[in-house]
Amino acid sequence: MAATKEDKRAFWEKLWKLLEEYPTVLMCDANNVGSNQLQTIRSKIRGKAVMLFGKNTLIRAGIKHRMEAPVHSHDDYEQRHKTWYKMDQLKELLPLIKGNVGMIFCKTDTDKILDAIEESKVPAEAKAGTVSPVDVFVPPGPTGMDPSQTAFFQALGISTKINKGQIEIVAQIQVIEKDKRVGNSEAVLLKKLNIKPFHFGLKVLKVYDNGSVYDAGVLKLTPDTILTKFMNGVRNITALSLEVGIPTVVSAPHSVISGFKNLVALAYGGNYTFAQGAGLLDVLKDPSKLASLAAPTSAAPTTVTAAKEEAKKEEPADEEAGIDMGGMFGDDDY
Repeated sequence: MAATKEDKRAFWEKLWKLLEEYPTVLMCDANNVGSNQLQTIRSKIRGKAVMLFGKNTLIRAGIKHRMEAPVHSHDDYEQRHKTWYKMDQLKELLPLIKGNVGMIFCKTDTDKILDAIEESKVPAEAKAGTVSPVDVFVPPGPTGMDPSQTAFFQALGISTKINKGQIEIVAQIQVIEKDKRVGNSEAVLLKKLNIKPFHFGLKVLKVYDNGSVYDAGVLKLTPDTILTKFMNGVRNITALSLEVGIPTVVSAPHSVISGFKNLVALAYGGNYTFAQGAGLLDVLKDPSKLASLAAPTSAAPTTVTAAKEEAKKEEPADEEAGIDMGGMFGDDDY
């Protein structure tokens, strides 16, 4: 049944409202996604985001219509200017509406939305003719199949042996390569082994954010990942600055340390000393002084040990004094 003009207008009104209220749109690939999965995702993101599906031609037409005539009912000039500017940004969204795509409108909590999408994925069998999204391996071990089906494994080039009346795969083998089509034999093998190698669900492809479009991988960046990438960039700039001899903020400390090392080397070679490098020069001239750096930490145990030894030396004198006293009050005096 063809959609009426009223239906199209109602869909456009809903689309325009979402575009005005939600600054971020997740463009998702909906291939191999069932209606039950979509319903599960809707329930999980309710209150955080809104999911919208429709014909691509209808969505593109609605966006273009909105760009041509965004708002005419507002009297406030500033409000009209902001609305026109935002609608003009929608031209970046048009190229993303192609294929079997769905739109998730959200404001914040994109990490929670991604978690909900990931949790909704369901295992699926490998069907012949479909393109495999991952590499598929069959692990070694018993298959539960009787020896009469050995020829089937031999045709696929899989080494097997008979163990306890059933076929057992000797070693792990790759049966399907990523981005390659699944063959009939591979599909039958995986079905017989009860292996469901694929997990289908919504896949976020691109993110539209206030006129900017970027890859969905950006949403998975953590503070630690960003810090690591930033430090790698700092190291690269430092190495480049030191190599070409152009000082920068990040290379200056290394240049100062390198210069100080050169000064110490010259002073050591010329038998000269200066206040800032005196400690290092003393160690270079007499390496045994390096052990004195640990002296403060070992001072307390040494003192305790010396006190114990001193106490042991005094103990015999006390014992002798006790013996003398015993002699003074011996039995002979009674």
